[in-house]
Amino acid sequence: MSRRLAHVTLFWLVSPLCLAGTIQDDSPVDLQIITVSTQSQLNEVLAELKSGARFDEVARRNSNHPTAAGGGYLGRMSIGDLSSDLRRRVEGLTLGSTALFVDPGLGYVVIRNLERRAANQAYAQQALRRGSRNLNQGRSQEAIKQFKTAITLDPRSAGAHLMLGYAYRLLGSYRMIGEAKGEFRQALSLDPGNTSARFHLARVYLDLGRIRKARETLEERLEITQKTPELLSLLGEVNRQSGDLRLSIRQHESAAMLDPDLAQAHYYLGLAHLDKGDTEEALSRLERAIAANGATSDMVRKAGSVYLQEGALQKAVELLRKAVEISPAVPEGRLELARALRVTGKPDSALAELDAALSHAGGFSASGKYLGFELDVYLERGRAFDAKSSPEEAIRSYLRVVELDPGHGEAHHRLARLFALTGDPAKSRKHASRASNAGYSEPAGGR
Repeated sequence: MSRRLAHVTLFWLVSPLCLAGTIQDDSPVDLQIITVSTQSQLNEVLAELKSGARFDEVARRNSNHPTAAGGGYLGRMSIGDLSSDLRRRVEGLTLGSTALFVDPGLGYVVIRNLERRAANQAYAQQALRRGSRNLNQGRSQEAIKQFKTAITLDPRSAGAHLMLGYAYRLLGSYRMIGEAKGEFRQALSLDPGNTSARFHLARVYLDLGRIRKARETLEERLEITQKTPELLSLLGEVNRQSGDLRLSIRQHESAAMLDPDLAQAHYYLGLAHLDKGDTEEALSRLERAIAANGATSDMVRKAGSVYLQEGALQKAVELLRKAVEISPAVPEGRLELARALRVTGKPDSALAELDAALSHAGGFSASGKYLGFELDVYLERGRAFDAKSSPEEAIRSYLRVVELDPGHGEAHHRLARLFALTGDPAKSRKHASRASNAGYSEPAGGR
């Protein structure tokens, strides 16, 4: 070793970066490493570290060790598992301190003994990055495992709680919405300035029909919401659902001015124009939404539903199929596609989608805003069996509808017709009377 290197080694060994104790024989140890090939490269590394640069950033920029891309972390291990040479180098290091030496195979080595908390935070970040990659590749369950690992290592990581909540929502299962809400709330409590956590928490409250809580979440830091297009647009949606269309449209337009490519702003603005009865402007905004980056299955599904109402059947089926492809586990998308398939003369395909919708719905139809989902599915099943001239199956479906809603006029009307068709006039008269009592009259076109 050169005189200069010996001097630098002494400097790092006697200049610990924390006051923790030394490593014991059987203690776990967390090491971080940088390796370079030349003395000049070593000098650059040491200068950066001495100036306060983060060890992991210096490793990524300068190290030729296989761990460089990940910040030089060797991971947690028992000191007894280290090679005798490396063990000798690190045994005397206090937690947080750094040493350097020359290794025949690695070259110039800078090694750091990490404090446990710093190591846990670093490993949590690694797990967070792995989880994000898995999420981007559609492996939600593996992503959730990684995010949970990150939280175990660093419970105060707002980013880990945020991503876990986001992964729960992406599953498309309504059973997980409560779990998602809890993670978003935790992220926001750890970092009140986290706009993503605030957005997703407010969105969950809207999904649950808790408009007041959504408003409180968005208006808690109103000065931030008004400057953040995603938050401002979501507040506009809260006002739309509260019935204040004028304020809603104004807020959506302001959000679109802040970010003209924000799919959400155009989508919510489309919904507001639908509420106003301006279908042409609504479709224009919905088309802009689904053409923008970040378009969701909900946006595509809504556009398809409007086209279905307007009689543009081919366009409707195309968009509704796309919505199901984006989020196969969202049952409303399959229900709406089933309607379009039935109307276009494909009742068997419609029934297959309805079966899939029920299988993905789980138990959510018994709670909150989703209470009527099972009823809607069985009503549509009855219509599909009607369309394929299967009266017995249609009757069973409509009977399930009136079991769920005894005053359902359309179901009683259809049951009256089907019982007359199958030779049961008494039941036909009973259901005809109930349809009349419900004030039901069959719409023109009967769609």
